[in-house]
Amino acid sequence: MRNNFLGDVQLGPDEEEEIRQKVRDMSDPITRFSERINPKMVGVEKKKEALLLALASPHDAQGDRGRVHVLLYGPPGTGKSAILTWLRDHLSAGYASKKSTEAGIVGSMAHGKARKGILPKNHRGVCVVDELDKMKKEDREGLLECMSEGRVTMQGSEVEESWRANTIVLASANDKEKLTKKLRHRFDLRLKFGYYDRETGKKILEDKSKNFLKKKGDEEDITTLKKYLKAVRRFDIEIDKPEACKRAIEEFLEMNDIKEVNPRDHMARFMRIGLCHARLHFRKPRIVDFAEAIHLLLGDSHYATEGLKRLGRDE
Repeated sequence: MRNNFLGDVQLGPDEEEEIRQKVRDMSDPITRFSERINPKMVGVEKKKEALLLALASPHDAQGDRGRVHVLLYGPPGTGKSAILTWLRDHLSAGYASKKSTEAGIVGSMAHGKARKGILPKNHRGVCVVDELDKMKKEDREGLLECMSEGRVTMQGSEVEESWRANTIVLASANDKEKLTKKLRHRFDLRLKFGYYDRETGKKILEDKSKNFLKKKGDEEDITTLKKYLKAVRRFDIEIDKPEACKRAIEEFLEMNDIKEVNPRDHMARFMRIGLCHARLHFRKPRIVDFAEAIHLLLGDSHYATEGLKRLGRDE
């Protein structure tokens, strides 16, 4: 059974090449296409860009994880679930929550036979996991295996079954501290949602009033987004200028404090994000792609600002 991510949208070779050429001519395709993700939600533009990057991440290959996983965390009512359910409803991402399917997130046993759960059913696709901090311990352990190894294991009293689950995971949690440190660190990007200050809230309310009762996404815009993502996911990236990667890595190591986690894991996360940024432009990686990776990982910190200056947005 194949995953249903992006539904049944069709994309022929000629149209795919046309999309690539149009995107290469755009000044900022990431902003243009991320705006199509739940367009009624405003004030979370950078978070939508990060989600677009994750949706475009490649499958694991040559023993390396290519998938980018994202955690949305913060208090209730800040829009985390609204974004995830939009991805389920409009892009056909798999969906799991504490009230998950009968088969569970990993799988279930029935009459001595193992049945696939939502993670292996979405192998090579995308699964959104809502309220991860409220899920059962065994489900979180299965999710960790999926995110790390690209597989899940279902164990019964007489049967043990293992399935491939090379699945991109986008999850939400009210309290990320309820997750184990190991599980938190499997998320390449951890994006904090919160309440707005008075001025920001006023602007967002004004924007919302303009969009009230409008559809959550024009069908043509959604189809365009699906075709773009399908083309991106088919794009095989090449690295022909390893010096760009090398320079970016040196800057990242110099600026970032990586004591809290395995430095090797941290660098792999940095490389994944930089390469995905290049994929969204249908190009070979440049220094600017890794500069943007620094910004996504370090936010608006002094280190991120210095990194962008030192690597340069223009080459």
